Amino acid sequence: MEIDFGQETKSISFKNGTNIKDERGRNVKFNSMMDALNFMSANGYVFQFAYTTNDEKDKAVYYILKKNK
Repeated sequence: MEIDFGQETKSISFKNGTNIKDERGRNVKFNSMMDALNFMSANGYVFQFAYTTNDEKDKAVYYILKKNK
């Protein structure tokens, strides 16, 4: 069993080279997907659901978030 708390494991990348920026406009580098989700949560987003794709062209996990008003 493995638990991801956002600790450094490996660098993650987003589709199409998308970058997330902090409040100062600097690119944020995440240690893991949980690290990215923790960052988004701290910035007002709420996890809705996740799904995976596993075909020849697209093998990925997608996380759907909603911005709190």
